Formats: sequence, structure tokens, C-alpha cells
Amino acid sequence: MVRIEIKKTEHKTLVACIQFPQSYPKEPLLIELKSKTLSEKLLQKLTSIAEEEAKKFLGKSQTLKVFIFLRKFIDENPLICCYDEITELKSMLNSTSDEVKLKQKSSTLVLKIINDRYYLDVKVGVPDDYPLHAINLQDVDSNFPPIFNRHMIAQAKEIARQCVDPPLKRKPNSPPFKPEPSLKRSIAFLIDCIKRLPKENCGYCKEECFPPNPDLVITDENSPRHIERVYCGHLYHQQCMFIYMKTPPFGNKKCHICGSRISHHKWTLSDRLAEDRWAHEQARERELAEVEDFFNSVTMPSDDVRHINIDIKKSPLSVTMPSDDVRHINIDIKKSPLEDNSVPRSILRKITHCEVRYVSCYTYPKKKDRSIRMKGYDGASAMRGSFRGVQSIIREEYPRAIYTHCVSHCLNLCLSDASKVTSIRNAFGTINEVYTFFRRSAKRSNILKNRLKVLKEESNKNVSTFIKYCETRWVERHESVSLFADAFSCIVLALEDIQAQDKDDQGNAQALHLFADAFSCIVLALEDIQAQDIQAHCIQDKDDQGNAQALHLAICRFSFIIALKISEVMLGLTYKLSQYLQSTFIDLCTALDSIKEILTVVENIRANAESDFRKMFVKAVKIGNEFAVEPTIPRRVGSQRHRDNYPGATPEEYFRTSNKDFVFLLLMISEHH
Repeated sequence: MVRIEIKKTEHKTLVACIQFPQSYPKEPLLIELKSKTLSEKLLQKLTSIAEEEAKKFLGKSQTLKVFIFLRKFIDENPLICCYDEITELKSMLNSTSDEVKLKQKSSTLVLKIINDRYYLDVKVGVPDDYPLHAINLQDVDSNFPPIFNRHMIAQAKEIARQCVDPPLKRKPNSPPFKPEPSLKRSIAFLIDCIKRLPKENCGYCKEECFPPNPDLVITDENSPRHIERVYCGHLYHQQCMFIYMKTPPFGNKKCHICGSRISHHKWTLSDRLAEDRWAHEQARERELAEVEDFFNSVTMPSDDVRHINIDIKKSPLSVTMPSDDVRHINIDIKKSPLEDNSVPRSILRKITHCEVRYVSCYTYPKKKDRSIRMKGYDGASAMRGSFRGVQSIIREEYPRAIYTHCVSHCLNLCLSDASKVTSIRNAFGTINEVYTFFRRSAKRSNILKNRLKVLKEESNKNVSTFIKYCETRWVERHESVSLFADAFSCIVLALEDIQAQDKDDQGNAQALHLFADAFSCIVLALEDIQAQDIQAHCIQDKDDQGNAQALHLAICRFSFIIALKISEVMLGLTYKLSQYLQSTFIDLCTALDSIKEILTVVENIRANAESDFRKMFVKAVKIGNEFAVEPTIPRRVGSQRHRDNYPGATPEEYFRTSNKDFVFLLLMISEHH
């Protein structure tokens, strides 16, 4: 027996075992081929061919001829290393339409995959050291949309790369990495895409995504009917995907086909943000429906302006006519219809003209002259725009109407900017949280009401309750602070009643310790509650105790107390002014006089800052003494970045000169001017 090993590469190695019969060379050689890397089917066929080759040389030397034949076969057929993979790929293809051509000289496969009128042509190059190195895809031609072409080819290349390159992070206890054949896995992915995608339906609307004619495929990625492939591999129309992702239920959206979680690069919103936007849109639609009903109930100049959606909110636009018999009407518009490009300009102008004529006719039913003399609203461009705003349309109909910025709105802007001081903002938040504490429980609310009745009988103070302050309407915020101050003693007694009568409320009362520094009695009551044993099942919120302790340290500071005293003084000055500026019988002269009076008072406070501040300081010290809060000067260093570092020999001088809270006054003066 003769054993011959023929090796071209590591995976193209062949061992031939040749036995000589007794009547050799009259009989052919007995050949057996072995290999650890080549296919068994290939070896069987190659053995038969080699034996037939030996029969051609009966009576002559056959061994050398067989060796030359086997060596030549390995050299001229480089694709023998992927024989089984090619066989399996042929079984996946349609024998009537699909094509597979082997080009041994160039070591390539030419594939043409067809599905109805969709096709993909690709040339697959197999390297000599395959499967140690991945295949490469060349000369790709397809009539699929460009985005799908890029995805299919890139994903096929990535699959081939993963077969030969080890992962960057090896899993623990995993076996050593070994390269795997990449031809079958990569081409099988392409075959699956070509055979599946043209017939797949949208997961949401269940309509076919790809049209029968490839020329009709939408390639505009901004089109609602553009085909999108989600992470799991299934298809959605772009509009269908967005509708599905924007509608409840939110969180963990599943693919309609496979049940996997949907992920797409065009949808980057979190579940929380998507839910908030959906809620906002629903509120907007309800608001627009109310406006539509309003316009349907009003006589419109023509039928083409009915059922027009306009975004409306309370009182940015108020139209008033200076006359004794004038009735004052407010037209409330948040966004000008002129900014909606989807509605024709002519229709929008008719809507605004209809509103103006409606006000004029309702106010002066017997007069035909142009009666509007002044218009006032906020400074948004949608309202006061000279070219496309509401002002321009009203001016065309009533050229004598003079525009003025809403003075009450200006005052609100001034107060809003001034209240951005951290200590002032925290004080307002404290009042809001105390309100929430009592309103959250009917039992606690009744206890407070009983105490308010006792206060009314003893001191004749008509305080029924205190209100939650509004973020934008400062008149309500003024009233909230005033009522809170009047009901201070009742709040303290109510908290003591909660502590003594019902232990079920002690957990929430401890959470109220967050707001205690605003008023002395609240702090005392909460400290007593905190010292007692609290049953775990009585606490509605497990985080209340930890938050109460942390916020108690934050609010039991003298800087917080002095901030409350300053805000109390300033809100008392602007309360009546805010009410007057929003009244229906206001006139320009009286409004200017009222504003000048307030400015004079604030200027006097600024001029006599030392004496006026001392009065506030003394009151703050008195409140602080009840809780052992002493006015102290913060530590000063040469360079301070995170807090004030102003000089001051005494605490009073420090808090006055540092403007840490007194800047509230100065901001109001500058903003009013």
C-alpha cells in the first residue's frame, strides 16, 4: 500500500491510500481518499473518478498518473472547501428562476436570486485560506430600494466577519474561538431577504409594503409610505410605525409579527416622553374641539370658514372700546391662525375679520362706524406681528385702533423674573406643599376647617381656607400667600390635632416637615411627630421620612426665613396693583398713577435699605429664635464658586450687602422701569 498526502492549504488537504492488486498493472489500483476538512460526498465522487482514471492506464504504471490527477484536481477546483455549503444553498434556491454559477478559476460564485420582479445579483469571492478568512461580496446589482440594498449587503458582510473574527469581549467559561464557514450563513441571509421581503405585509396596517412593480417603490425616506425595517427584521410603513409608537399603551412596544420589542433609529423618544406628548396632543384636540363648536355657533361670513380649528387659551387678546355704553369683551387666542400654513390665507383672514366684526356689532349694535380705538394683548409674534400677526388684520379693519402691550402681563413677567431667586422660589414651593398635605386627606382638611372656624369666632378673621398658588396668575399667588399668613396659627393647631388624634396621619405629617421652616408652629409640630414612634403601615410614602429629614436641614436656615419676609412685603405691595390692572374699568392715567405709587414705595425701600431691612431682619430673627435658628455668616474663603462670598461684619450686614435675597427688590425696580 502507498499513502500519499496532497496539501495545498490547511483546509485543502487530501490523503490517498493506494493498494496494488495481485495482477497489477493488468487490474486498476484500489484507491481510498481521506480528509479531515473536505466533504465525504466529494471524496466519494472523487474516488470514483480517480479509479476511472486509473483504468485508462491498464498494463502501465498507474500510481503516478493518479497522483498527478488528484494534485491537478485540487489546484483547479479551489471551491472544494465549501462543497457542502454550495450544495445546501442550491437546495434553498428555486431551480427554475434562480441561478448559481461556479467559477473555479477565479474562486467565485455568481448568484442571481429572483422573487417575481425583484432580483439580486451578487458575486461571492472565496479566499484560498477559506474558512480562516471570510468571503467577500462583489458586483452587487439589485432593484430593491437603496436603503434595503445597503442593509442586506452590510448585514451579510457582518455575518461573514463574525464567523472568522473573535468577539471583543469573550464570555466567561466559553470555549476557545474557532473560525467557522461563512458562505452558507451569509448567502442564506440574502436568500431569506429576497424571498420574504417583497411579500411581507406591514405589521400595523396589514397591507403589502412592496408594490408588485419595483419601479413604484417609494424611495423618499420622509414619505409616510416609506418602508421601514425595524430591528427584528419585519416591515412597517413609516407613518404606521409612528402612529403605533405614539399611541398608548406605552412601554415595551412589541412587533405585531414576531413579538419582539420594536427598535428603530428614527424613533428615539423614551416611553415617558412619548406618553407626555400624547397626553398634550389629546388635551389640545379637546381644546380645539371646543373652539370649533364656538365657531359653528357664531354667524360666519361664509360657509367656507366653518369648522376651522384654532388653538385658544385664556386671555392673551382683549379688545376694549373706551365709551360709557361699551360692553367689554375678551377674545382669547393663544396661537394666531395665520401661522397655520395648512389653511388658506384667505380663510384665515375671514376668521379674524369675523371675530372683529362680531365684537364691534355686539358692542355697538346701532353704530356702523369703526368703533374699536385700542387693542391690547401680549407680545407674542403671533399676536402683535405687524405683517402676519393678529394686529395686522385688526389694523386693516380698524386703522385707528392703537396697540399697547398688556400692562398686567408686563407685571406678571416682572414678578416671574424676580421670583427666580432660589430662596424666593423655594418659599413659594413650601406654601404649595403645605396646601397639598392638607388637601390630600379629607380628614386632615376637616381638622383644618374646624380650626379656621374657631379662629373666625375668636378674632373675626374670615379665613375659610387657603388656596394653592398659580404658576402664572400672580393675583392668585398673592392671595395664597396672604391667606397662608392669616391661617398660620390654625395650621399649627391642626397639625397638633393630627399628631394627638390620629396616628394614621403621622407619616404624612413627618413629610410635611419639609415645609416647616416657613412657619414656626409647623416646625414644632413636625419635630414632635418625628420624635414619636411611627408605625410603618401608616406611612403612605416610604420616602417621606428621608425626604423630610433632608429638606428640614435645607429649610431650617436663616437665609430661608429672611427670604419669606422679603417676599411677604413685596407681594403685599403688588397685590392691589395686579387686581387693578386686570379690572374692566381701568384707564391709562389711573394705571400709570398706580404704577408710579408702587415704584415710589419700592424706591424708598431701596433708598432706606438699611433701616427697612433691619425691620425685616428683626422679624426674621424672632421667628428663628423659636426654632433655635441663629443668623450666622457663611464661611468665607479667598475664592468661592458655589455660594455667596460677600464681606460683612455682622449677619445683618452680610445679608443686606450680599443681596442674596434683597436682590428681589432691586430686580422689581429695574424690570418696572
